[in-house]
Amino acid sequence: MGDNNTGKTFFATVVHRTLRARGLTNWPASRRSKKPPEQVQEWIQYVMDEVDRGQPRVKNPARNPDVRVLAWADELIRGYLQDFGDAVRSSIEYAFGTRASNLRRRTPSRHAVDCFLRVCNQKPSWEIEVRFDRDEVVVRSPDSRDWLTYALSSERLRESSRAPLIRSFAPLSLLGDRSPLMWDYLNEDLEATLFPDWPSPAIHLPAGRTGIMHSYQVLAGSVVQQSTAAGIRPIGIDPLPGTAADFLSLILSPRSVRYRSDPPRTIQDIADNIEKAMRAEVVVDRAEGQPVDSVIAMTPEGRFSLWRTSSMISELAPIVLVLKHSIGVNGYLTIDEPESHLHPQMQRHIASSFAHLINSGLHVLITTHSDYLVEAISNLIRKSEVQSYRRDRSTSRVPQIDRSKVKALRFSRESRWCLAQSVDISPVGGIDDSTFTDVMEEQYDESAELIDGLLEMDDAL
Repeated sequence: MGDNNTGKTFFATVVHRTLRARGLTNWPASRRSKKPPEQVQEWIQYVMDEVDRGQPRVKNPARNPDVRVLAWADELIRGYLQDFGDAVRSSIEYAFGTRASNLRRRTPSRHAVDCFLRVCNQKPSWEIEVRFDRDEVVVRSPDSRDWLTYALSSERLRESSRAPLIRSFAPLSLLGDRSPLMWDYLNEDLEATLFPDWPSPAIHLPAGRTGIMHSYQVLAGSVVQQSTAAGIRPIGIDPLPGTAADFLSLILSPRSVRYRSDPPRTIQDIADNIEKAMRAEVVVDRAEGQPVDSVIAMTPEGRFSLWRTSSMISELAPIVLVLKHSIGVNGYLTIDEPESHLHPQMQRHIASSFAHLINSGLHVLITTHSDYLVEAISNLIRKSEVQSYRRDRSTSRVPQIDRSKVKALRFSRESRWCLAQSVDISPVGGIDDSTFTDVMEEQYDESAELIDGLLEMDDAL
């Protein structure tokens, strides 16, 4: 929450691009050793023997690696976190269409020199500092002994889909020749153990989505028409900011961005409820002769392209598309100002939908200027508190959300800085929305003063 131009969208975009960078991290071949240290090979062989037997031995050599193995593991972890930090910088540059160094705050004489993004993880404990004032990533990695004990434990290897491949390394002499398969496993497992609770995929719906929804077919048609002239004459297409380009790609072919499998029924039901409130079904179709998919609104009155529908439908259609086609229960959805173009009653409905999504396991981050939306979320928190006190299971389907699942930030400007401060959330008061109520009280006082003046005029007449 907060006034205009206080950094809310910038913050939400940086969070989104940091999460996206996890999937963009490329583990380069230059960081791979052709052959892990001999003790590592023996260790893997030992653990796989445990897997084959189905029970671990009493003594586990994984708990006592020597210095060489620890150094190997530390280099592996540091290398991955270094690559992740580089991917974070590139991801942010892509989103804003400029070098990260240009995003630094301007002082009267130059750009700020102490500028960085710090990303911290609690369990396991690691930290990276992506510098914007210089091309550097500072890494504080977790304890390599703990990672080795966990990553190569017999339980994890037994549960891994790659276990049959790893078992095929036996005898030990084959480990060196087939180490790329083991490295693939370690890369996959390293990511899982470094980012155990991070949501995926991460999807961002920018504030300008309504305008894109109204014009995306024209833009796509222009691209297709120009592409036919490739090689004959120069073609030029102005670049879009990364967040807009990603959103456009999603809209042009939402079914191609499907995450692993169809979203679960719970998320589909939430999408269906939003459509019911919209009184329109959002479908993806490709008419004959059209180069790209079309997003169509099916209403009781007929089929309509989005540019012929209300701004409410074009505003909510991207949310419905994402829920139907592109996100799973552990996904992360960023929505800039979801209340735009919505009547207060629909804002309340969307707040309930967010509560259902979060209770289903989805992560949602929104920026907002709406007191209706914030107060609706506060009421959902109060409902949860009341039900918890009464222990009334009969109302379990009533939209609600536990306040432990909600975090609120208030953004403001301090001189040339943008500042985000945590907002209190209490069972009775809900989310502290004084950023709105202060304005309401000021407007009320102004109205009362003007009305008193008008009444004095009537008395005088």
